[in-house]
Amino acid sequence: MTIYASRVLLRSLKTEAPKHNLRMCKVQSDLELTDTTPTMAGAANDLKLLGMWASPYVLRVRLALSIKGISYEYTEEDLRHKSELLLRSNPVHNKVPVLIHDGKPVSESC
Repeated sequence: MTIYASRVLLRSLKTEAPKHNLRMCKVQSDLELTDTTPTMAGAANDLKLLGMWASPYVLRVRLALSIKGISYEYTEEDLRHKSELLLRSNPVHNKVPVLIHDGKPVSESC
């Protein structure tokens, strides 16, 4: 996503975002986060985010999803030992973030 598209996304978030919908995460181990925010009733959890805790681009995507109130499954990636899902989802660069919606990856989706 280009810088222009990111700005457009952030502008739309400012105008449409609910004011008090904050997501809560708890740390299970040093590298694993679990989303503890309740999902919307009847919503299928078909959105998956592959990321790394230190990446500012992953944090940007997580913030945008949280502001929008969209439930997702977050998977922490070890970039030294990349998972098969990451290699299949972003075969050219093998970088994070990767947003997977209904099995269709959006590579480097910042």
